Amino acid sequence: STELLVGLLGAQAAGGASVALDPTLPDGRLDAIAAAAGLDAVLTDDVARAARFDVPTVDLGALQDGDPAAFVALVEQLDPDDDAYVIFTSGSTGVPRGVAVTHANLGASTGARDTFFDGVPARFLVSPSPGFDSSVVGLYWPLATGGTVVMPTDDEVRDADRLAARIHADEVTHTLMVPSLWRVLLDRRADQLRRLDTAIVAGESCPPTVVADHRERLPGVALVNEYGPTETTVWATAARLDTTATDTVPIGGPIPGVTIRVADPGGRRVPTDVPGELLIAGPGVTAGYLDDPVATDARFVETDGRRWYRTGDLVRSDGTTIDFIGRTDDQLNVGGVRLEPGDVERALDALDEVRASVVVAVGQPTQLVAHVELVDGVALDEASLRRQVAASLPAAAVPRRLVAQVTIPRTTNGKIDRAAAAALPLPESTPVVDAVDDGLDPTAAAVLSTWRRLLAPAPIELDTDFFDAGGDSLTAAALVSAVGDELEIDVPIATLLAGPTPRRMVAVLDDGGGAGASGAEAVASASGVVRPVWFRRGVEGGLRIVMTPSWDDLFGYQDLAESFPPDVEVIVLAYEPTSAATMITTVPELVDELQAAHDRLPSSDGPVAVLGWSIGGVAANELAARLSASGAEIDLVALVDTFFPGEERHLWSNRWWKYKSMARWGAVPELLEELRVFARRRVDRLRRRFGRNEPVNDDTPRLVGSFPAEAFGHQPADAGVPMVLYRASTTNPARTVARWVTVAPDLDDVVVVGRHRGFDSIMRPDKVGAISADVVARLSRS
Repeated sequence: STELLVGLLGAQAAGGASVALDPTLPDGRLDAIAAAAGLDAVLTDDVARAARFDVPTVDLGALQDGDPAAFVALVEQLDPDDDAYVIFTSGSTGVPRGVAVTHANLGASTGARDTFFDGVPARFLVSPSPGFDSSVVGLYWPLATGGTVVMPTDDEVRDADRLAARIHADEVTHTLMVPSLWRVLLDRRADQLRRLDTAIVAGESCPPTVVADHRERLPGVALVNEYGPTETTVWATAARLDTTATDTVPIGGPIPGVTIRVADPGGRRVPTDVPGELLIAGPGVTAGYLDDPVATDARFVETDGRRWYRTGDLVRSDGTTIDFIGRTDDQLNVGGVRLEPGDVERALDALDEVRASVVVAVGQPTQLVAHVELVDGVALDEASLRRQVAASLPAAAVPRRLVAQVTIPRTTNGKIDRAAAAALPLPESTPVVDAVDDGLDPTAAAVLSTWRRLLAPAPIELDTDFFDAGGDSLTAAALVSAVGDELEIDVPIATLLAGPTPRRMVAVLDDGGGAGASGAEAVASASGVVRPVWFRRGVEGGLRIVMTPSWDDLFGYQDLAESFPPDVEVIVLAYEPTSAATMITTVPELVDELQAAHDRLPSSDGPVAVLGWSIGGVAANELAARLSASGAEIDLVALVDTFFPGEERHLWSNRWWKYKSMARWGAVPELLEELRVFARRRVDRLRRRFGRNEPVNDDTPRLVGSFPAEAFGHQPADAGVPMVLYRASTTNPARTVARWVTVAPDLDDVVVVGRHRGFDSIMRPDKVGAISADVVARLSRS
């Protein structure tokens, strides 16, 4: 979010080092990082959760804009040797290991980009979490060169379709992501990536197939492969990947200011084409590990009068470019995250069911597998063990697969034999032919076969849960793409959310879903762009909730939908445009599709509520008005933090406060600078648009965030139905209520503590219960 970047820069300007605490990490992991860092304060928009650190807390959401001149004055007082930030990686002792990066390190790393690359980024999309050092590229390079940082939401990063749409809509010029995520975007939405100038892949080995796919689909977009540990400040080598086909993808040569050496165990240079450990020297090499002199002395060495960082990576150089071979130690790289296997093994060994364990990485892309020796009499329950270790480990460190072994391989001196463990066989999945013989139709057989292929080596049956099988966001995108290819249809990622098992996915894909199908089901509307999805089947004659995500997707509504009791029927009318160019842009047109989908639903004899969050509430009111006018019985319209069209300016309050702060005496230089930046960006945009060989579709709807700009012009009418507004306490102002009262004079205003979006959103799992309980209570009185 914007507040995140404000917090990072503010902490550094005030003379502190920023430490990014990823809120998706379990509390145990956050506690370990906080203890290792010795935090002095926490900047947050989740004050309640931050209380656990027992240090002063600053609510970023409550801050007003400060004086830019004061910020500059603080920055000018900083010493280059001051720490700018600390990134924590997995430690071999089980305690997160902090790497302190100075302003000098950061300045050298960022400055080298101006020399290596042909131009500076106008708009850089940041996809990595700020807990990973690769995020530094997108956070600082554009700001240091007058560009714009584009911050996608968590939901957009998890959904490749929405992330590609954001890249297209915001006219992003540069981005960086792991090759596995870039592969998914190329496979699913290459048409929305053509406005890019440069795509950078980093964090894990880049397969040659990704380079080939990129060159075929995006020949006008530069592709750069970067390599560099956190300890050398983001990057140390880079390769421009041209059209030459190779069996391996090189990590390139040293970037400006960096010296590299391919060395033997004694630190001596090895001959050309002989494998050796990669050593790095230069201004990006950090001082070492936070409060860990032993680890620092082991990795940071003095040789030939220079200070080198020993990467532990085995490489080969032809004298010009470098090829990555593997590791010289036990460290693993899974999805761009460096992991110490001992860290994962300690978490597993601490469980009551486990006597001993060994963790290895297998496959391409890499998957984490744990071989476990269980306590006598205990049967293997993979899902249970995975959930237990997830309480203390980051998501990337939770094994995809756990395999029971009678004994763990050991050397003659009793130590775990990792090489032997890596060679242990994995149980094979049940062949799909067995399922076909059991009477599955071709669609179900194709879905099950695809699941088994994409989630191998996990054992997949019809009722296996995707997430229990170790699935993640990258696998989700690959899975729905593969299912779509197999069935020759377009399968949105939201389909997997609605059907997270093979059996339920088949029900979602089949028209009507089948009355006997379990879990979430869906049917297609007449036009095919709105899909009703059941999260709760409810009971006959019970309450029915109809949700209207509009231009959002199912992910934002999932927690609220699942918070309703099992006897309440919950249906989400999911809008799924096939591309940005075919997007419906007005509320009336969208409600045409919503109503067509609603008319195909089975009739209901119980009370009915139509509910929408954010702009979805505008569509909910319109849909309720139409249904009521056609004779349908609608008992409640529930608006969840929905602005009134024309009063949505608070959604861009940061920009509003920026311009408001310039409306004062002495601000003429700021205004002139703002005008200069504005003009330069418009020139850059024209240059990008008309300097491409590939045509740009100028008919693409103009978006505000992820919503069509035209949608904000819709004026609501009285639906003639009782209405309640669940208003976030820190987002929607009182004037929103006043405007909705002009439409619904008897409007009930219910304040819910929290924000519209973000980590304190009223749509979070710990807050949605208050909304669903109130809706149920109101309908029960109808």
